[in-house]
Amino acid sequence: SLAKQLTNIKPEQHAAAVQVVKRSDTDHGLISFTSGSTGRPKGADRTHYSLIQQHLAIRSHWPDEKNDVDCPCFPVMVLHNLSCGMSTVMPKVDLAQPAQVDAAQVIKQIEQYKITRLSGAPAYIQALVNYSLVHNKTNASVTTLVVGGATVSVELAEGILAAFPNAYSRIVYGSTEAEPISSIEINQYLKYSQTTRGYLVGKPAGQVEVLIANVSAQTANEQDLLKQSVACGDVGEILVSGRHVLKQYVDNPSANAENKIRRTQSNKNDHQPVWHRTGDTGFLDDSGQLWLTGRIKDSLVLNGGVIQPYPLEQSLDNVAGIVRSALIHFNDALHVFVQNSVESSQAMTADVRCEIEQILQAAGVHHFNINVIEQMPVDGRHNSKIDRLALRNALQKNSH
Repeated sequence: SLAKQLTNIKPEQHAAAVQVVKRSDTDHGLISFTSGSTGRPKGADRTHYSLIQQHLAIRSHWPDEKNDVDCPCFPVMVLHNLSCGMSTVMPKVDLAQPAQVDAAQVIKQIEQYKITRLSGAPAYIQALVNYSLVHNKTNASVTTLVVGGATVSVELAEGILAAFPNAYSRIVYGSTEAEPISSIEINQYLKYSQTTRGYLVGKPAGQVEVLIANVSAQTANEQDLLKQSVACGDVGEILVSGRHVLKQYVDNPSANAENKIRRTQSNKNDHQPVWHRTGDTGFLDDSGQLWLTGRIKDSLVLNGGVIQPYPLEQSLDNVAGIVRSALIHFNDALHVFVQNSVESSQAMTADVRCEIEQILQAAGVHHFNINVIEQMPVDGRHNSKIDRLALRNALQKNSH
């Protein structure tokens, strides 16, 4: 086998056995597709330059130790780990359905291989946490843990601290096009657990610039963009820039025009620097921390104003008996989707309905429809983000 042949190569033969192919910084290194949770998946161009810069950014943001053993549920991390000389143990999970993981198998891997680093999306980590808590497992070998890919509930954050007590645990905000963007320690995150301003994702990473702006169809260049930036505390679209931020999508000029704004006032050492439009909405607070309030495409246009969904959904999720909620604007009406807890009946109680009405009316929303569903639809990649397109499609189907 090839592995056996490589093992038998003597040190003095290494140079001859491995042929290094010259590549330029702009050559394709890896093409990875976005999740497509808000539209058609796009092929992100990870050039050799951007792969190196992402590796350096991740290593600075999440330093590795000499004897670390990583178990990532994000496959692209394997390339980073190889560059670090770090051992990787891939979890026994169908990566197309991480939420359906057999948690017992992964916990067994953690124990068997003495895993020190763990990462994954909320639904995947939640499964490991649930199993650990039920079986009194504390996973003592894990010293660092990262959860990302979707918003994190207070319940999950508290569960991580209980199931992985020795771990330095963080929530990381990022995307296919820019990873990392920001992060926050879970202990710090929980200090804001009663705040319903949106989801706190911490201070931006050292390698990234963050800009909050009201981008319009007339935003043609960086000069226009900077004029549309908003004041501290005001909500707008989140844009990011940095050497590790991907410059373009492959063979997709329309997506490039929509999501990338070329920079003219930036570090000259960067290759073709851009502002990347994340599509997320949020704000920077007085201490420089970043908060998420929704997605541009999911903003609720009601009564001549714009309402951000995350803060309202956080308030609804705090109602006893509600597991998760989603607000969808469809055909000039607001639809409130609510997933009840297992203990609750399918029918919504009058008390819960009353609380929902009070929360929405306090936000200036007086007309809405409430839909109780058994299971909230989620994205196909991380099984964690609410699939709002599926909810809209259900409304469209029922409208005929």
